[in-house]
Amino acid sequence: MGEKKSSSARESSMIRKGDAVGQVVYVLAKLGYPRPQIERVVKELRNTFNLKCTGRVFDMNLTSGRADRKHLLPTVDSRDHPESR
Repeated sequence: MGEKKSSSARESSMIRKGDAVGQVVYVLAKLGYPRPQIERVVKELRNTFNLKCTGRVFDMNLTSGRADRKHLLPTVDSRDHPESR
C-alpha cells in the first residue's frame, strides 16, 4: 500500500504563509505595480485569508522584484523612464 508521510515531512514541504505573501509581493513588483497597489493586495490577503508577512519580508521581496524587473526586462524599464536614454 502507499506510505504515509509523517506530519513533519509534510510541513517541511509546505510553504509558510509569510513566504507566500512575500512571493506575491515579488511577482507584483516584477510586473511593475507601484508600492501602494501592492500594499493594498497584501492587506486583502491579510483580511481575507489571514496571510501576513513581516515588513522586512515585504521590503526584501519588493526590492528583489524591482531589481529583477530592471535586469530581466530592460526594454520595459527604459519605456517607463524615457529621460534615462
